Amino acid sequence: MSGNSVKWIPLGGMELSAANLAPAEKLRKFGFSLMCCEFGSEKLTKASICIYDVLAEKETPNILLITSRRVLYGWYRILMTGIGADFKVVSGAANEIIFFSRDGSNLYLMPSDTIESANGLKAKIPADFQWDLIVIDDEQNTDVPDYKHWQDNIPWKTERLLVITQFPEKKPEDVSAFSSLVKGLLADEELHEAADGIALGIDALPLDPESPVLAAGDKRIYTGDIRRNVEIVNYTIDAEFLSGVRRRMDIRTGLPSYKYGGCVLEEYDVDELKNTLKKPIYTPSDVAEMRAVDKKLDEFLKLTDNITASENDRAIVYCCDKNTVEFLRKTLAAVYSDSVIKTARGDLFSNKDILRKLKVDDSTVYPKIVLSMDDIGAVGEGLDRINYVINYELPGSPALLERRMTRHGVRHENDRHFVMFRDTNGLFDSRMLSKALYAALPDAFSGSLPARNILLETDEKAGFLADLVADLGYAESYSSEVDNCYDLIKKFKGDYELLGAARITNSKQLAEFSGRLLEKVCRFYGFEKKSSKEDIAAAVSKLHGLCQENDGVLSAVPDDILAKTAASLDADPASQPFGGEAVAGLAEARKRIDELHNGANYHLMIKNDIQSLNDCIQYPVLYGVWRYRVREQDSVRSFRDFIKIYNDGI
Repeated sequence: MSGNSVKWIPLGGMELSAANLAPAEKLRKFGFSLMCCEFGSEKLTKASICIYDVLAEKETPNILLITSRRVLYGWYRILMTGIGADFKVVSGAANEIIFFSRDGSNLYLMPSDTIESANGLKAKIPADFQWDLIVIDDEQNTDVPDYKHWQDNIPWKTERLLVITQFPEKKPEDVSAFSSLVKGLLADEELHEAADGIALGIDALPLDPESPVLAAGDKRIYTGDIRRNVEIVNYTIDAEFLSGVRRRMDIRTGLPSYKYGGCVLEEYDVDELKNTLKKPIYTPSDVAEMRAVDKKLDEFLKLTDNITASENDRAIVYCCDKNTVEFLRKTLAAVYSDSVIKTARGDLFSNKDILRKLKVDDSTVYPKIVLSMDDIGAVGEGLDRINYVINYELPGSPALLERRMTRHGVRHENDRHFVMFRDTNGLFDSRMLSKALYAALPDAFSGSLPARNILLETDEKAGFLADLVADLGYAESYSSEVDNCYDLIKKFKGDYELLGAARITNSKQLAEFSGRLLEKVCRFYGFEKKSSKEDIAAAVSKLHGLCQENDGVLSAVPDDILAKTAASLDADPASQPFGGEAVAGLAEARKRIDELHNGANYHLMIKNDIQSLNDCIQYPVLYGVWRYRVREQDSVRSFRDFIKIYNDGI
């Protein structure tokens, strides 16, 4: 057996399914691939396979990975501890030193906001340089990527191009813009033709070998084996208390300064609690005083009591405002020990998480409760083991709300609780749900691509929609009949600011805005303006699981399409050329390591095998060999000891 067979061992820690191998397959065939899978659908595994294919193929590989700053170090960690690839992180700092060699290997990882930086890669790398692979990761975006921006600001050509986005298109011109991007960056003009006529819809099979597009989620989504647990926790704020407090307003706009409706003590000035809220540390008595007023906080702490009392439960608490995160941190710290709580800022890991992966026992103790905002860029096991997703504040985007569930992986969705709060006052979380989120749901779908949204999985959706229709109908009717309705305009702008209502200044504009929004909502969900709650419930009862938007109308993906798609995901991973090479190569690599392990002079022989490989993959292979030995051959040596023996030739 050839010593070069060990080169595939870095893929040993990955699931080599047909879906995960598909992007690399498409890159080899078409030179580009558009990966528009559900958020959280093993993006890093798919992209890592694409990256390693180039590393293993090229003597001096040149790879550029452009992503959001919030996931920059998450990418670095996964590439380092996954396939052992050491990318240089480009921060865009004014005094940053960037090393580039046209004749050597160049692996760069950079945030998208530095692409135009005066000290960025554009200033260091000649425009005539050609990359082996450019990866554009725009998955964090909740809208269609600005394809023209990428085309205008990436001056280089590339042999392969991988674009990752959840929303590839919302109108026909978006597909044309993507096609232009491919033609602008792809070096081989003979491959440009495949960028024309890209099919994005429910009829396009995700693993179609004749398409450069991959739009697939977990198979269980299509078979109906996923059952989401959406829980609504009700609370009531005392009406007499609310009548005696003042809502905080933005003096510049005249609108509420707090938009999210989820934190009563952030939205209203409560004089008797002002000094308490300013404390750097809360005491149990402080928390008891706040719970007596803020009944949502009271319900939240009842929930966290149950979670902390259970040996197996862990929760992540999502907020939209950093002040709320700090408020909850101080509250939880007064009730529980500090080891129970962690505040996630950007990435939920540290350098210790990389070093931990170089030990035989890489286990760790995770906090019971994680506080986070939607800009969290963390990935991996620390979030996969979450079984409670608590929405203390609701975002203005249904796409962000959905990501709070899918970020933690599909594998354990059936066991995960997705908790939202609802006030019976109709002023706080209820306002965000019935007015902002359900009204904005049409914008959470990308053309005719099938997608899920957690708002369609709750049994309460008909009630929320009925409240929305009634509110918009009243606003349209009343403002159409009067010349002046200042109070209604002020209230409407506060309720619907996140949907663009802030510019309304008179009754005519209010009537037009509310009328258009009402018509859009009714068309999207499939009922009439005058529909009863029962009619609304009947119309939306079929809208769950995978749905698609077509010409402004939402519908469930037909059962025959779901069955066909699920069957396609059962494809043999080795049925395509690259898949066959990778699967067979990994099997040979394991066999080779076993063979050497059972023979004489193991370390000398494995050293000879590794030194016969390209320089750029010697470390990834060495790391993969060590990881395989720890997992499959019960080795008790750390990676540090393994490297020492390898270098010393013992």
